[in-house]
Amino acid sequence: MAIIQAPLFYYYTSGMLAIFLMMPYLVIGVGLSIYLLMPFYKKKGLVKTNVHKFGLITAITLGIISLFWGSIIVEKLDWDMRRKTRNTIVTNIKNEIQNRRTFDSYNIEKWNFPPISNGSKEINISKGEKGELTISFYIDQGFIDHFSAFVYTNDPNELKRFYSSGASVKQLDYNWYRVSQ
Repeated sequence: MAIIQAPLFYYYTSGMLAIFLMMPYLVIGVGLSIYLLMPFYKKKGLVKTNVHKFGLITAITLGIISLFWGSIIVEKLDWDMRRKTRNTIVTNIKNEIQNRRTFDSYNIEKWNFPPISNGSKEINISKGEKGELTISFYIDQGFIDHFSAFVYTNDPNELKRFYSSGASVKQLDYNWYRVSQ
């Protein structure tokens, strides 16, 4: 459980769904941890071996690391490992929409990529007045008006809009940003 919890919550939950799924997951995790700790409190019963102690310490350590820093680690791995796929999608979109005016939402099902935005294949695309392009690949689609995304943009007006709205913007590479609003 400790090893899969960070990728599980990162890729398959968003917004309120994360809260609803986290509660039973935490109850199961605490129950299993108590089960592992029981032999240490029993006076008679299982012998406390070094292997049992090592297993217990390893499980608790992995669980704590994954719970508190897992999403940061998985997000970094997601950016590094899926960057080439996102660049390919940006190139395909640039080639396909040169003559179109606007896009609010675009489904990339036809290119047979794995879910590139967490939990779906939905990405947001907007085209500026002079042909600039902004594409958002969601990290977390959030609840109500919050979102986090890897954003490709070559539109300086879009960057100004992000900064003026109070969003947290971190440049990852040329024209690539991590935006959290």
